[in-house]
Amino acid sequence: MPKRAKPTDASANIAICDIGRTSARMCRRDDPLDEARIDGLPTSDFTGPSPMLDLLSALFDRTKIPREGATLYLSVPASVAGDTAVFPQMPAPGGAEGEWRFSIKKLKDELGLGDIFPVNDVVALGMALPEVLRTDHYELIGPGIQRTNYPFVILAARSGVGGGGFVVDRTGGMIPIQGEGGHLGLTPSSDPEHQVLHHLRDIYRKQRRRDLLSITGHDVLSGPGSLALYEAVMRYREVEVEAPREARDISRMAKSGGPEGEIARLTIEMWCRFFGSLARNLTLAYGAFGGVYLAGPLANDFLSRGSGWEAFHQNFEIGGPSPGYLSSIPRVLITHPNPYLRGLARLGSVI
Repeated sequence: MPKRAKPTDASANIAICDIGRTSARMCRRDDPLDEARIDGLPTSDFTGPSPMLDLLSALFDRTKIPREGATLYLSVPASVAGDTAVFPQMPAPGGAEGEWRFSIKKLKDELGLGDIFPVNDVVALGMALPEVLRTDHYELIGPGIQRTNYPFVILAARSGVGGGGFVVDRTGGMIPIQGEGGHLGLTPSSDPEHQVLHHLRDIYRKQRRRDLLSITGHDVLSGPGSLALYEAVMRYREVEVEAPREARDISRMAKSGGPEGEIARLTIEMWCRFFGSLARNLTLAYGAFGGVYLAGPLANDFLSRGSGWEAFHQNFEIGGPSPGYLSSIPRVLITHPNPYLRGLARLGSVI
């Protein structure tokens, strides 16, 4: 991560902004972040020729943070390298999905900012961990062994799915390894999972009019992916019931009786199994003896439902180079209301 000059004027405006695929939130760096969720703006309202410029302009106006000369720490749903940033699967006209592509330098100049520090949202989450773990906004949900100064990974599920790793140096400093772990391919661990993935592949083939050689974590575990998973579970069980409009509707439907509740509960169980498989693969790839940290509203919701944790742990602990390898890895759920913003607030002290 390149070093840049930090603002020397103590009165300089410092804004932090978390942009997801469905919403974006901004506040001042010194605003309280540990108590309540900060409201944002839907990204679907910004589908013109310059969506990032329009979105950030609206957020600065909403928060009344002066732009001129301000420093902006920005969490984004993509890896960032060089001046050109590309965000895939963002809102486009007509309710479709498309790319948001822009120049970071041009955006800074058009907004009148002093500087912009964009980072992948998983990096922002990682930066939040030291402070989050000093609060009660996390749950240790696995039986693993607590270790320090070892690599760890983060897997977050909200409107999209992000995954990446961190290396820890001898002084405890964290070095992010930007990745796109949410787009790793998923493999089934049981016959029901195999059949559900087969139906998912057929659903996406019809939606996108092309064959999919691999179903990724994003295809199953994102907000839109969980809706496709619900449809695949319906096909697997050979029933047709009301379809949810949003991912959060699945949890509501799981509380009901009858076929609708059964499909919703099975969808959540399948989601947790696939989430465990993706977390396992990411952990093995990074040698993450320091643990796997799970985050995002979908993870917080689905894992706490019914047999969610049991399903996650079963798939997480399958395989590995030796018996007990994966069962020894600690698993932590981040429950902080503003983890991405919390990480951005800390970011200025290390870059």
